Amino acid sequence: MKGYKRKNYNAVGFVEALIAIAVAGIASIVLMTIAVNTTSQLIRNEIENNLTERSVEAASMVKKIAANHNESPEGEALFPLISGNEGNCYAFNGDSNDPSFETEGADFKIACKYDAGERELCREHTSQDSEIFRVFCILSDSVPASGLVVGKIVTGMANCEAEADRGKCKIRDYQYYLGVKVDQE
Repeated sequence: MKGYKRKNYNAVGFVEALIAIAVAGIASIVLMTIAVNTTSQLIRNEIENNLTERSVEAASMVKKIAANHNESPEGEALFPLISGNEGNCYAFNGDSNDPSFETEGADFKIACKYDAGERELCREHTSQDSEIFRVFCILSDSVPASGLVVGKIVTGMANCEAEADRGKCKIRDYQYYLGVKVDQE
C-alpha cells in the first residue's frame, strides 16, 4: 500500500509540472502578442509622424511659392490661377528652400484630382522620400475675387495599392488644410 501512494504522488507532480508549462506557454503567447501589437503601433506612429512632417513642410513651400508669386514682376506666374482650377492638385519641384510647382512649358502641370478619386495618379508624385507622395490641391472654397486660395496638402504612402489593407498600407492619407493670399490677374 505504501508503494501505491508514492506512485500516485509522483504522477500528481508530473501533472502539476505539465500545468505549469502550459500556463507559462499561454502567458508567453499573451506577452508576445502584446509586444507585436506595441511594435506595430510604434511603426504606425512613426509613419504618421513622417506624413505630418511632410505636409507641414509642403505647406511652408506653398506659402513661399505664393510669396514669390506676389513679389514677382508682372507676367511671371509662379502660382496657378484659382478660377477654373478648383479640385486640381499640383506636385512640387525643388526643396523647401527653392520650391515651385511642376510645369509643362508655360502651364502648370495638373498632377491629379485627389477628391475626384484620382489617388493613383497622385501617388506618382513623391517627395524626397520616395515612399511618400504629396500634392497641393486647390479647393472650391477659394475666393478668386480676393485672391484667397484655400487648399490642402495631401500626403500618403506612394507604394501601396488602393485595395491594400495591411501593414503600412492601412494608414490613411494625411490632409493638411491651409489658406494663402495670391495676387490674381
